[in-house]
Amino acid sequence: MRPTKYRDQCCNYDGGSSSGLLDYFEIILDFSFIYYVLGSIKCAHSNLDYFYFSVVTSATVGFGDFTPIHPSDKMIVISQILISLFFTLMLLAFFMQNFTESNTWKTKNNKENKEKNKKNNP
Repeated sequence: MRPTKYRDQCCNYDGGSSSGLLDYFEIILDFSFIYYVLGSIKCAHSNLDYFYFSVVTSATVGFGDFTPIHPSDKMIVISQILISLFFTLMLLAFFMQNFTESNTWKTKNNKENKEKNKKNNP
């Protein structure tokens, strides 16, 4: 079996944009759970505060109303930011690829239709 065939079978991600958005939301929930378990956010009093901090961090907004307590907590926040940026770039690449492919297909069909019309109507 060729390596490319194996790669295509194992690593072909064809989940679509909704799957990517669900993965992004899952990352937000996972990190809010990590923050809750470690108690690593200063001034957080409820589960909603941890979720809020995770959403704000993933969106790279950073209002500053909640902050990590220890340096190790800061490393967790940095990893969430990097993962969120990676997912954002992947989602943008997915949408751009689909947009480009759909426009290429339409342009190709329009050219073919014009050529057919020219042949049929001299």
